[in-house]
Amino acid sequence: MQGVILAAGYGTRLKPLTDNLPKALVLLAGKPLLYHIIKKFIRFGIKDIVINSHCFADKIENYLQKNNFDARITIIKENEILGTGGGIKNMEKYITDDIFLVYNVDVVSNIDLDKLQSYHKQNDSFVTMVMEKRGTNNKVIVDKSARICGVNYVKKNERLISRDPGDDFEYLAFDGVHIVSSKIFSYFQDNGFFSIIKTYLDLIKIDKKILSFKLEESDYWLDVGTPEKLQQAEKDVKLWKS
Repeated sequence: MQGVILAAGYGTRLKPLTDNLPKALVLLAGKPLLYHIIKKFIRFGIKDIVINSHCFADKIENYLQKNNFDARITIIKENEILGTGGGIKNMEKYITDDIFLVYNVDVVSNIDLDKLQSYHKQNDSFVTMVMEKRGTNNKVIVDKSARICGVNYVKKNERLISRDPGDDFEYLAFDGVHIVSSKIFSYFQDNGFFSIIKTYLDLIKIDKKILSFKLEESDYWLDVGTPEKLQQAEKDVKLWKS
């Protein structure tokens, strides 16, 4: 499967590290965040990679030109930020495989991508979202069969339900890693800036199977979108590199 890295964001939570640098090139363990994800993809046999960019896009392009990764890497520069949904939609002509893996550039994890891909295929899933049980303001509603049913936006006091979860459900947090069927490009209804979560909620309404892949307690995951979390990942390097 192909790999997609979402790297167009401004990285405002990482300031001042991102005053003159894209979030993708912020250093962790002496290497840019982008480096770690590309290397992870290659380790798992993903050698066709598409990356979106916007903020300091030229610096990302220069970095990739100067570093010879053993992969075919395509960079798509967004003239304006398109969000997770718009960014993926904008990649349509570069996605040629049946499925593709989407990975947020500020995610650090030791997740087994082979295991994730096997789960996706064995369950004939349209989208598989990596999730875990942790505190979050955006709670994904998952029923007992691991199907996504809706989202509870706590801060906005808004609960969006696309499928009846029944009485036996749990709230999980989305970890910014997902496998997506390339058929999704036939179902996008929005243009410009929009969230991929909105598209997923629309797909659930027409009975597309969107599943949760729940991390195990031994798995490592961290959103390094703040300097404090970045420092934490530095301390945990042996855990996420394992």
